[in-house]
Amino acid sequence: MSANEQFAEMFKPATQATGDEEMMRVVLRAQEYHQQVRDQIEGIIAMKDKGIRLGEESQFEAGSDLHKGFLTGLQIALHLMGEFPIKVEEACDAEEDA
Repeated sequence: MSANEQFAEMFKPATQATGDEEMMRVVLRAQEYHQQVRDQIEGIIAMKDKGIRLGEESQFEAGSDLHKGFLTGLQIALHLMGEFPIKVEEACDAEEDA
């Protein structure tokens, strides 16, 4: 199998995967981090009537074109992030026995 074929194989969508507890912890931590970032972005978007300050240099006054553009950029980022692409579920005893 060529390197390109191996690379393509790695990124095929999977409908189901199994793993040990350590792998599950890694996935859950990634899921929590993803949600924290989404929550922060949503929080900034929700305070659209407030100005935004990034350090000492950058400040966007509420309602200014820069402020509107910044909020639009956050909305686009939130859309592109989407939902976390992995769902973790406990296996049923019947599935484990099969």
